[in-house]
This record gives sequence, structure tokens and C-alpha cells, in this order.
Amino acid sequence: MITSKHSLVFHQDIMEIFVTNFLIYILLINHTVQTSTINRTEPFNCPPVLCSESPWTDRCSCQQDCYLYDECCSDRLNHTNSDLEPPYPSMSYSCNNINGRNYYQFHRCPTNYDITEHVNNCENPNSDEQLHHVPAFGKTSKKLYRNLYCALCHGEQYILWKISYQCFFKDDNPNVTVDNFLYIFNKKNCEIYKQVPSEEFYQYLYRCTPFVSVCALHNTNKTLEHLCEHKPMRVVNANNTAFRNIYCALCNGIDADDIQCHIHETNIFSYSSKVFSLTAVFNFHTNSIEIQNMETNKGNTVLQLPSCPKHAVYDMNTKQCRQVIYHPQLNCTTTSLNESEYYITSDGRLYLNNTQRLLNQSEFSFDEDGTIIICVKNVTTVLPKYSEAETYITLVGLIFSIPALAITIIIYLCIPDLHTLPGKLLISLLSALFVAELLFLISSQVTTSTILCTSLAIVIHYSFLASFFWMNVLSFDAWYTFSGLTQLRIKRNGTKRLVFYSLYAWICPLVIVTISLIFEYTPGNHGLSPEYGNGICWITNGKSLLWLFAFPVMLILCLNTTAFILTTRGLYVASKLSAKYLSEHNKLEFIVCIKLFFIMGLTWTFAFLYTFTKIEEFSLIFCILNSFIGLFICLSFLFTKIVCRNILKKFRHISKWLPQESSEMSSTSQRTLSTQIPTKVTFE
Repeated sequence: MITSKHSLVFHQDIMEIFVTNFLIYILLINHTVQTSTINRTEPFNCPPVLCSESPWTDRCSCQQDCYLYDECCSDRLNHTNSDLEPPYPSMSYSCNNINGRNYYQFHRCPTNYDITEHVNNCENPNSDEQLHHVPAFGKTSKKLYRNLYCALCHGEQYILWKISYQCFFKDDNPNVTVDNFLYIFNKKNCEIYKQVPSEEFYQYLYRCTPFVSVCALHNTNKTLEHLCEHKPMRVVNANNTAFRNIYCALCNGIDADDIQCHIHETNIFSYSSKVFSLTAVFNFHTNSIEIQNMETNKGNTVLQLPSCPKHAVYDMNTKQCRQVIYHPQLNCTTTSLNESEYYITSDGRLYLNNTQRLLNQSEFSFDEDGTIIICVKNVTTVLPKYSEAETYITLVGLIFSIPALAITIIIYLCIPDLHTLPGKLLISLLSALFVAELLFLISSQVTTSTILCTSLAIVIHYSFLASFFWMNVLSFDAWYTFSGLTQLRIKRNGTKRLVFYSLYAWICPLVIVTISLIFEYTPGNHGLSPEYGNGICWITNGKSLLWLFAFPVMLILCLNTTAFILTTRGLYVASKLSAKYLSEHNKLEFIVCIKLFFIMGLTWTFAFLYTFTKIEEFSLIFCILNSFIGLFICLSFLFTKIVCRNILKKFRHISKWLPQESSEMSSTSQRTLSTQIPTKVTFE
């Protein structure tokens, strides 16, 4: 028995040793296989991934917030706030396509959020519900959420993206009306285009590229899985698929020989910011739908909606203006409903009789007196064909024009011979235009719907009006000089006339802007509130823009045209009667005014031609001419005989005060200069 027991124990020990050695052998083989798999990547080397490279790499991110997405390049990680804030959980966001570009969107609610409706609509949006697919910006975090429900479950106030429509018609001129637009849209003839609420939000968009960041389910290599998830992001490409790094590619069955460093999509981590085009100054069609015919691509159809007063929008379902207010809880513009327009369902949702649509509890609220209020949305428009080109033309043109205007003003102030009445009038005009263009350029970088944006819009409105009134003054002064009403020299009355002109040109725009402010801040059903700074730092109400800016400008251009016709006639009659009243100085004054008329007057007529004909070539011409207007004025008024002569005199005067250390060379050069430059210079 003892021998038998010892034999049994001996066999058990042998068995345990065998099993243990076998397991160790298996583990060694597995480790060897994993090590060999990883070592296979050693010959595969990509170039170093550094933000200091030019251009920036597209295999990792160089953005300021890259650490929040665990995407920083090696040399960028040390210059971020990664030690202050941990990265976002990778499961809470995804890379989604919006209008052909990929951005990170947050699409999950926190695990402790308990409003089921918000969670379901955020994480499992209804494909038939348009609102579920409209991105939303978080006002505080500046994150981009999949929809408003994702923002709500993160405790964010949100700003919804705009929705535009691109429609397909077989006819060149489709018969689209307010009555049949909803029918056309419901027939699936239109595509929805998503737009950021304002250009300033581009800086908060985080560009991305879709890549595989997890291992395949059948992968058994835990080492590769760990490296895939925890090694830095160094995007690689294999078989037209992007992977977070080389280890993610390997654990998905990709052979190392098939892996490439190049990523086909470039500049995936950049963003763009735009300056508004000058055509926005004459955009009267703010309360309209601009339908782009994508089938024929022969221009846009503008469907003008009836004008509504302030705090009211046009309801295309009821065909009437509805009074609206801003509701903080719903975070949108709202309107109240009559009892005949709705009923409450058994599950607490709101059914709208006109649209046959069910609203969730987050989409409506109760007023203090129990009245139901709901969100209303304005229909937005698609961008015109030349909008992107006009944006860059405006930017480049203003960059050249603003310094050119400043140079012209300085030279006119420094040359005494230019301190004539027309010269002083020109300085006033250029000053108003300089302020208008400079603030218009600055306003594109200012957050809309703020006090600063509203203030800029008011000053820009005043400055543009003042420039036109000063143009009107120059036209009148030219007519007064050459009309034949007086043959007396006007120099002795120049000061009084300058005071009169200044009162007219500075106060008249002030009166118009004051009226605009009265409409802006006075409640009433007038529909003329300018709505300064609503989406752009300018007048955003088309009706107000027409009456409080465009109409005065049109009137001034008509008066300028009349004044120049009469001036030309007076000049012709005077030249016939006698030449003694027609001095070279008067001829120069008339040439100055005629230059200004064609530069200021004629160019702005293209804006009106575009506004009333919708021929987009007029819009492009207007944008080109008026963006570079400061440069045109500079070249026209500085390259004249009197300016060049005075500049040469200034240089001669400065050369006399040069140090006399090399007196011989200085005197020689001085004599040479004196012999080459006569006292009176004549330019052919």
C-alpha cells in the first residue's frame, strides 16, 4: 500500500512538471511570435513626425487642443496643457463627414445622465427626423455635438448649424413660390446643406480623418493590442484604409509590407476662417429663400418672403408673420400657439395640426400663463456662385486699399499746395472711407451678436454713408465752380463753404443712423429694425438696409450724375465765352472730381445691378472694383504734377540738411541734383 501511494504521488509530480513545462513552452512560443511580429515593423520606418516640419505633417496633429484627442505630434505635446486636463474618452466622439469634410463630433451622453429621451436622440438619432442630424455648437466648451440633444445631456447651451437647400429642377426657370416650396421639398427634390452659424466658428472645428483605432475581434496578440491603444498617434495607410498607428494595422491583419506612411487626405488638421465679402453690404434678400438649381446650374431663384416686423418671422406653414421671442430654456427664437393649432398626446408630446409633426418635451415649453411656446426657424440660403472668390478678393483688396488710403491722406496733409478746398474735401472723404473699410475688415474677426459687433456695425453704417455724402459734396462743389452762377473767385469764401459742407456731410449720415437706432430699440410693428450684428457686423434686415442705406446711396448717385452733367455743360459754355475764368487750377479740380465720380459712383452701380438682376457677374465686378478702391484713389491722386513736384521739393529740402562729413562728395552730388531737377517740373 505504501509503495502504491508513493508511486501515485510520484506520477502526479511528474504530471505537474510536464504540464508546467508545456505551459511555459507555449508562453515562450507565443512571446516569440509576438516579438517577431513586432520586430517585423522595425525595418518599416516612416519619416519623423514633427510639427516643426514644413508643411505640417498629416500623420498627427499640431493643433492647440490635440492632447484632448490624444493626437499630438512628438514636439507638440510639450507645448500643450496636457498636464492640466486629461484627454476626452475616445468612445464619446467620432470623426463624421459634414458637407464633404470630416470633423470630430461628440455623440454620447455621460453615463450618469438620466433623461432617457435626450440619451436616445443623441446616441441613436432618428433618420427621418431632420433636427436629429443638425450639428450643434456648445456655447461654453466650443465642442461640436452631433445634435442639440448631445449638447443638452452635457449641460451645454447650444447654437444650431444653419440648414440650406440645394434643389434639382429640369426647367431653367422653375416656378417656385412660397406656397409650393414645402411640397417641392417633401418630394425629395432638394438636398440639405449644413452651414456653420457664423464664420468665427471655423476656428473651433477640429478636422480629422477616419482611421481604425482598435484591433480586430479575432486578434489574440495582446501586446499589439496594447501598443495600438497606447502608443502615440502616427497615422499610416494600408489598402486605402487609415490606421491610428502601425500596431493598429498589424493587429488587423495587415502585412507590414503593405503599410504606407502617406495619407491621401491632406491638411486634415487645419481650419479656415473667412472675411466677409463686400457684397454683404448690399444683401437685401435676408428674408428669402435662395434656391440653387443643381440640375441646370443656370443661376439661383430668389424666393422673397413677406417682410415681418422685429421679433417676428414668416411661418411658411400658416403663411403669416408670427411674433417671436427668445426663450432661454429652449435656447431659440420662439412663438406662442393657439389652442386650435395643437394638442397634447398621451405620452406628453405636442402634435402640430398644420405640419402634422410631433414635438418632444424638449422642443416646447409653457409660458407663465400656460400658453405653449415652440421654436421657430428661419430658412437660410445657399452661398452664391462667386462667394468664395469674392471673399478672398475682398481680403486682398482691403489689405492693399487701407494702407493706400492712409498714404494718400498723409501726403495731402503734408503738402501745403494741396490744402485747397477740393483737397480738404478729398481728405474728409478718404477719412470716412478709411474708417469704413478698416472696421469692415476688423469686424469679420469679431464674434457676432455681441455689443462690440453691434457697435462696429453702427460705426460702419455711419462711415459708409459719410463717404457717399462727401462724394456728393465734391460733385456739388465742382458744379458750383463751373456752372457759371458766379464768376467770382471762391477762395475768400472757402472757409465758410467748408464749414457748411462739413455740417452737411457729417450730420446727414448721423441723422440716418439715429433713425436706424430708434427703429432698432423702439418696439413696434414697423419691420425696419436694422438688426445690427445678427450673424454679421452689419445691417442684417433687408428692408432696413434698403431704406436706411441703399435708398440714400441711390439718391446721392443720381444727384452726382446730374451735377456732373451740368458741370460738363458749364465748362463747355465757359470755354466758348472766355478762357480767363478757366484756369489750370480749375481744370485740375474738375479732373479730380471726375476721377472720384468714376471710382466711387460708377463702381457702386454694379451693386445695384446685381441686387435687382441677380446676375452674379455684376457682383464679382463690384467686389473687385470696390475692394481695391483705395489703391485706385492712391494711384489717381498721387501721380499728378503737383504731388510729384512737391515731393521732389521735399527731397531737395531734406538733402540740404544732410551731414557735411564728406563735403566734397556731398557738394558734388548736390550740384548734380540741382542741375538735373529744374525749379518747375513738367510731366508729359
